[in-house]
Amino acid sequence: MMRRVGAGKACLRLFTNAAAGRDQECADWYVEEHVRHMVDRFGFKSGQHFQFDMQQYFPDFPFKYLTLYDVDGVDFERLYNEHAKSMKAHVASLDDPDADRPKAEMPISEALDLQGARSFWLTALHGAERKKAHN
Repeated sequence: MMRRVGAGKACLRLFTNAAAGRDQECADWYVEEHVRHMVDRFGFKSGQHFQFDMQQYFPDFPFKYLTLYDVDGVDFERLYNEHAKSMKAHVASLDDPDADRPKAEMPISEALDLQGARSFWLTALHGAERKKAHN
């Protein structure tokens, strides 16, 4: 079994789609609000939102967007737990919007198809640190 690299060498990858007919609204919210909120609130090193250009090669690929959040030099366990807690609060508010509970810390646009979204946390393995090109 491969060993994981020390604390902080991790990333969060989110595969998403916009709600039907709301691509531009979703993209604007993601770029202008959500990525900034995630970086500022949770302490990710960086965040960036992308649109897949692979549809011509993989027409059945189920996602149109990918968001990358990088963790480097922060407490991964704390970050993971805070993000999970916030997401659970938001999902619970979707299930029962009239429930008496604090508002979710991470506002999510209704233009995002949250039910179809998939997120993956990855931690770097020892020996698999990011490589840089040699010029």
